[in-house]
Amino acid sequence: MKRQILLSVLLVLMFSVSSQANKLANGGFEDPATPLGSWNGLTPIPNWKFEGYIPTGGWQAGLIGNDVGRVRDIQGARIWGNDTVLYQEFDVDAGAGYVFSVYCHNNADGDTVDGIFHLVASFYDAANAELSSQIVASFDTAVEPTQALGEWVQISGSVTAPIGAVTGRVGLDLDDRTIGGMDFDDVSVRKAGAYNPIPSDGANVGLDLIALSWSNPAAKDPNNNTVTCDVYFEEDDGDPNILSPAIVTGLEDNTLLLADYGIVLQDDTVYHWRVDCTDPNNGGPLFYEGETWTFQVADLPPVVTVGDDEYLWLNMDDGDGDPGKVTLTVSGTYTDDGKSPITRVEWIAPDGGTIVSQSEPIPGTIEAVVEIAAPTVPDSLTLTLEVEDSAGIGADSLEVTVYNDCLAAAVADGDITEAESLGDINRDCNVNLDDFAILAEKWLQCLSAKGGCTP
Repeated sequence: MKRQILLSVLLVLMFSVSSQANKLANGGFEDPATPLGSWNGLTPIPNWKFEGYIPTGGWQAGLIGNDVGRVRDIQGARIWGNDTVLYQEFDVDAGAGYVFSVYCHNNADGDTVDGIFHLVASFYDAANAELSSQIVASFDTAVEPTQALGEWVQISGSVTAPIGAVTGRVGLDLDDRTIGGMDFDDVSVRKAGAYNPIPSDGANVGLDLIALSWSNPAAKDPNNNTVTCDVYFEEDDGDPNILSPAIVTGLEDNTLLLADYGIVLQDDTVYHWRVDCTDPNNGGPLFYEGETWTFQVADLPPVVTVGDDEYLWLNMDDGDGDPGKVTLTVSGTYTDDGKSPITRVEWIAPDGGTIVSQSEPIPGTIEAVVEIAAPTVPDSLTLTLEVEDSAGIGADSLEVTVYNDCLAAAVADGDITEAESLGDINRDCNVNLDDFAILAEKWLQCLSAKGGCTP
């Protein structure tokens, strides 16, 4: 099943994006789209700049397409050049902590790189004068374990923006390189402190929300220190700043049950919350003021559930009397909060197949009869149930695959292995006299002279 919820755009746009998110633009190097398997040498890469040695054409760093193993998702980037730095600048708050992170990859397919890959943090004042610059993490190809070849490794580190800083810079620097190139992806800089709020910043939730949770920042010395947090929570009063006292202080956990603090959510209401954290840091405490996150109790799209994927075959007894066509009935269920009426309940076949009929939706469930005419086996298609109300569309999908015979379908579904099915000569998922008759008919036949017999 592939469940999804398509929220209406207006609801999503009601809230701003959390500044706790990645402060970099195009940190995953998905812009611009590059044909699969190809390289796109750009100078500069959108939102990024180069310094150091850059030959004509910019091929000391470039976007890569979906080369197997060289990207973590869709696209990534690569540096070939020694002392070529790819960097991006971002706004900072003086005195605040920031966490820098990047995933790097030393290719193992004959294009292995040597040298040291550095993640560099720099800070500048209003006159663009450099206040500080330091390597926060490195990947040394000479000392990293050999199993790191071909594997993505995350390197990260935290640093505090010095007094007077207004701009930060993240740099990706390959030093002492003589061969190969370093792949990297998903560069991020986020403000130190609590992060990954659940519900996410700007989310719409139902009245059934029972808890808030987040990720705590790591202690600088986790063996001897435990980070504690103070949680602030209040209903929106027109002022995005939280003025109420903390509802809990010194919390070591990263989950807060609303009922434990007497919080009862109200419908159609906006709430703000913040998590401030303190790292004891062996007697030199580090305080991280959190970002203000927001969520709203609002109308939610329906939640849709369909059955498991289907494994079918030609000539199956499906009641349509046509051996070249497959007919099946699919069923799905849905639930909704009832805040706005259901406006559409529909099975769709976006990539093939014909929805012959669908039942009148009984509240919460709907069936459909689907025909797959003249499939080319094995042939797969997706069937999706969509249910819509004013909040958006809830959807869930199943995949239907048609095979040549029952046994092929059963093996694909994991019911049996080919090795376990050797007695099923006619591949109808039954070992019986029909298979024995086929064996008896062929008994003592010479199938090929290669067996030392005479056909």
